[in-house]
Amino acid sequence: MKEILSKHIQAFGIAARLVTAACVTGFLYYGSVVFIPLALALLIAFALHPSVRRLMQWKLPRIVSVAIVVTTFVVLIGGVFWFIGGQLSGFAKDLPLYRNNIVEKVREFRGMFAGGTLDKLRATVSDLNAQSGTDPKAPSAPAAAKETSIEQWISSAGAVANPVTTFGLVILLVAMMLLQWQDLRSRLFGLLPGNVSHTTQAFADAGTRVANFLFLQFVYNSTFGIIIGLSLWALGVPYSALWGLCAALFRYIPYVGPFFAAMLPLLVSLVTSSGWSQVASVGVLFLVLELISNNFIEPWLYGSKLGISEIGIVMASVVWASIWGPIGLLLATPLTVCLVVLGTHVPGLSFFANLLGTENVFTDSQQLYQRLLAGDSVEAAELTKKHVKKRGSSEFTVDVLFPALNLARRDQLLRWLTPESAEQLFDEVQTITDELNALDETAPRTENTNSAFLWSACPFTDAALPLIEREMQSPHGTPNRIRSSDLLGGVLQSFGEKPEKPTAVTVLHLCEVDTPRVIGLVKRLSRAHPDIPIQVARFGAQPFTAEERAQLNESGAAALASTPAEAKIWIAAYDGITKAAS
Repeated sequence: MKEILSKHIQAFGIAARLVTAACVTGFLYYGSVVFIPLALALLIAFALHPSVRRLMQWKLPRIVSVAIVVTTFVVLIGGVFWFIGGQLSGFAKDLPLYRNNIVEKVREFRGMFAGGTLDKLRATVSDLNAQSGTDPKAPSAPAAAKETSIEQWISSAGAVANPVTTFGLVILLVAMMLLQWQDLRSRLFGLLPGNVSHTTQAFADAGTRVANFLFLQFVYNSTFGIIIGLSLWALGVPYSALWGLCAALFRYIPYVGPFFAAMLPLLVSLVTSSGWSQVASVGVLFLVLELISNNFIEPWLYGSKLGISEIGIVMASVVWASIWGPIGLLLATPLTVCLVVLGTHVPGLSFFANLLGTENVFTDSQQLYQRLLAGDSVEAAELTKKHVKKRGSSEFTVDVLFPALNLARRDQLLRWLTPESAEQLFDEVQTITDELNALDETAPRTENTNSAFLWSACPFTDAALPLIEREMQSPHGTPNRIRSSDLLGGVLQSFGEKPEKPTAVTVLHLCEVDTPRVIGLVKRLSRAHPDIPIQVARFGAQPFTAEERAQLNESGAAALASTPAEAKIWIAAYDGITKAAS
């Protein structure tokens, strides 16, 4: 009943999150007129706040610092647009000078396809038009009367006034945010649950990541634009400074920005050059720089500082672009950084960090168990090789494989594993065991000692038994194996009379769910042989709880071990005593 109720609660929680996400998405979409300027202003404020703080450290009042920084920003933006406008106006005036080049390129381009598919298609369309009695070259009907010059002027003025008004609103919001930065931060603290220290850490993390990203993006995009401008100037492309600036600006737009940044100088080179060598050189320039940037520089520069996976950036870009258009694409990365940070610090939003972040959702042992459970032997082998190469076979066995077996045993006892899945998992574990043993063929093997170890009967434990035996090997040798049966019977008969009776016994299990069975086994052993010290070891699971320790000590356990190292120290002590006596 509890399991059914838990499943219903979990399903209700997922449905509630989906409904909430849909409502928030609709809210952002229909409220874009308000939220876009607000998001832009917040992003710019994050970028400008370090400069304001630096000026305030120089004993300038906040209002003066904000005025200087915001004015400088507006002047720089105005200067960039003034430069772009002047360069575009000059290029438009120079276009007639390249008329011969344009005509020659069109003639060469049409010559490439002469007599080909395009010509055949055009001839077919002409024949159809002739048969239908229509002449594609006939003059069309007179167009409707155009708008009056006053209406055109009003329409043009409205088209210009809208972005100017939005930019003015954004600058006003930036100034207000910078002036009221501390009060705004305090109010935002109240929106998140938790104590002040936790909320402060979340905002500090988000602010640091966004500020670092904006600074690195500015430096890298500016450097990229300078390299493009100088390279185009060396290749003889006119107005190379303009295209270098455009390349730097377009790189702020993920994925599609670099494409447009390359198309502009390519088209200009196509129009202005007399041949095809310059066009090819420009194309190769952008191709090489993009390959180097996408595969080496950007992953190294942004990867460890943003905490967003590549697939997360792609997903976020698609979502934000569908909600807010080009502006959403521009804001996708910094907004996603904030969502990932919130998901890291706010439990209710953890799905953002799991879906978009770079942190592993599963632990190494969970990843291995998931691959084994799915029957993906290839990826399981790759994970094994990677961890063995990184940590060594012994640490992999203790820190990854044993916890994975713990998960498998727990799922089996809870009947979440079908018999077919359990059998498949057993085979996969045996394969890993054989591979790890093959890696350690050169390891020295010592003879058995007078101590022994039992293990709680479990198919997954049985599959990894050679690895367990290797981990239990002490300087004095390897304890003798004695397997306990499912019904805990037959163990007492395994102990003969002296001298075959073991000097010490270690009872091993890999899952806390088997602890009650182990307690029963320890009771029977301690009653039958009170002179034999018993150690209970549990590898790959949670440490013993206080209640478990009390029950095991009461049942007759002399020691408890949570790692092979602890178990071997206890075993070696008794083996050493035995060897010294002999």
